[in-house]
Amino acid sequence: MVLLDVVLGYGSHPDPVATLAPACADVAGPDGPRVVVYLLGTEGDPQGLDRQRAVLAAAGAIVRRPARRPRFAAAAIACRNPTIVDSPLP
Repeated sequence: MVLLDVVLGYGSHPDPVATLAPACADVAGPDGPRVVVYLLGTEGDPQGLDRQRAVLAAAGAIVRRPARRPRFAAAAIACRNPTIVDSPLP
């Protein structure tokens, strides 16, 4: 599995998914590792939070929020236990 943190906002890459999405699509094939992404941003960020999320998801990445959810998704994949994804946040 590949676990990525992508940070949006001023001072960040102007379009991070332009470079990350093709790489995610390359590795996230049926026999490749799962790509789990924590996307940190707001609707007011210049990169466009919803667009960034949609492009990553279309490339085969699992995009989760808030910060702990991607880690739960990664743990669920590693443990082969999907119930971890919906565990309550402590």
